[in-house]
Amino acid sequence: MIIPPHNSKKSAQQFNNSHGFTLIELSIAMVLIAILSAIAIPSFSSWLPNLRFQDSTQNLQYDLQLAKMTAIKRNANVVMLINKVSCTDLPDSVPNAGGGYTLFIDDGNGTGTANDDLLSTGETILKTVIMPKNVALCDTDLTGDLIAFLPTGLPKDGNTGKITLNNDYSRQSEISVNISGVITNQ
Repeated sequence: MIIPPHNSKKSAQQFNNSHGFTLIELSIAMVLIAILSAIAIPSFSSWLPNLRFQDSTQNLQYDLQLAKMTAIKRNANVVMLINKVSCTDLPDSVPNAGGGYTLFIDDGNGTGTANDDLLSTGETILKTVIMPKNVALCDTDLTGDLIAFLPTGLPKDGNTGKITLNNDYSRQSEISVNISGVITNQ
């Protein structure tokens, strides 16, 4: 068997040329990434507030369902206290602190009185929610800015109506509760 002579210069040159990227190839890739980023970032920036708005609307509807189902399950009134904010500058601006709500079991535990629709020390808070940036809980036509669900799942005292959410992009969503306790997103 004859072994050809080893040419170390040629082997090293083949090795250097056959692996890795050249500086020009890397530069072109970096320029392409920069161009694609410049296109994608503004699109993402307008997409994020709408995502927050959709998420807040769905969460509000879910939390109303949670209040209703917890009232049935625990055989006690469950109340959603609503903290709305003034939205006089809509559609141009939504306040950073965009309102929110608190869900609690109105069972009179601690120092409270059961079924008085007031959050008292000792009553169980199920959830407290503050609206995210660019989303505001602007309005409700519910009496006393609250809704209470009875152990039957029906709204207490027939207090029905809607809760309105807005965002900076002139989007509005209304969550309604009717007399039979049906919760809908309009």
